[in-house]
Amino acid sequence: MRVLQLLVFSTLSLWPLRAAACDLALVLAVDVSGSVDAEEYRIQMDGLAAGLRDGVVSEALVKARAQVLL
Repeated sequence: MRVLQLLVFSTLSLWPLRAAACDLALVLAVDVSGSVDAEEYRIQMDGLAAGLRDGVVSEALVKARAQVLL
């Protein structure tokens, strides 16, 4: 969980720089630590898939107005 918090904090600290270059900045984060079992991993993957299928997100990706940060 600490790694995820650090990832979110470091990404958000760059937010103004990244947001100025695109209409949508998208951060994808997955917890793959040893404490995550198969069911929790599946929930995370389903959530990521649902987010990418969201109308606003998919439209921005198709129109090349989005930036995906990994």
